[in-house]
Amino acid sequence: MFEAGVTPPDRFAGVWARPAPIIEGMTLACRIHTPWYAATIQEHSLDARVTWLSPAPPDHSVEVALFLSQRTRELEDWPWRTSMMMEAVGSFELNGGGCVWAVAHHCPAIHQKLPPISAARYFRGKAEKDMLIPGARVMMWGRHGDGSIIIQEVPVIVAKTD
Repeated sequence: MFEAGVTPPDRFAGVWARPAPIIEGMTLACRIHTPWYAATIQEHSLDARVTWLSPAPPDHSVEVALFLSQRTRELEDWPWRTSMMMEAVGSFELNGGGCVWAVAHHCPAIHQKLPPISAARYFRGKAEKDMLIPGARVMMWGRHGDGSIIIQEVPVIVAKTD
């Protein structure tokens, strides 16, 4: 966590070691999960410059997977197009060769729940009221067993059990 108004030592929140390829020449680098209840943008605000994905049905997430490929991109042949019904979101060539693919599909939601807290502690002078901002969101991340990074976007939901 970086302090507001203080320049961080670099632009990285963390450093990631590239995992082993899942098949020759193809590495699953990152998965971004957006659960069904976190998709809150209304159609009237759609921007034509953005690739918009349909929200997931209840109890599912939209998973956007980023793959690093050693070969150049071919629009007809994105990773797991047929076997997992992945939808191509986009791709770009890398300066050093190869490309990055962004593909998406719906998958079962990952349910994250914090353990009950008897006495809440807040960061640097913050208080409970700071958690109750309408539309507050949080990004959580961790490492999957295959070495890829998983990022999950969720709205902040505060529930008291007094």
